[in-house]
Amino acid sequence: MLEAKWVFKNLNSRSKWLVLWVVFKKPGLSGRQVAEEAGLSWAPAKAALDYLAEKHFILVRERGRQKAYFPNEDHFLFPALRVFFPPSGAGGRRSLQGIEGFSGP
Repeated sequence: MLEAKWVFKNLNSRSKWLVLWVVFKKPGLSGRQVAEEAGLSWAPAKAALDYLAEKHFILVRERGRQKAYFPNEDHFLFPALRVFFPPSGAGGRRSLQGIEGFSGP
């Protein structure tokens, strides 16, 4: 129960869920690509990426002048998040549709 409270406290916005969904579905995208895939403007996407990286949900790797974003497989919630966000082609879009008010990219 404590883990659930921690998750919902830290993933408390639609933009964080959308960004996390994109990073899990398409690892290695740049921040602007993540924003585009998530259907967000740059500012909320950047804020969500920074926050998720700070909380270690995602990893940031430098690629020249750009940054690439990846799921953090060492995060204690990675197994649960992988169930929520399965790899592309595994039918993961349906998993977010159950969240009231969510309309994924």
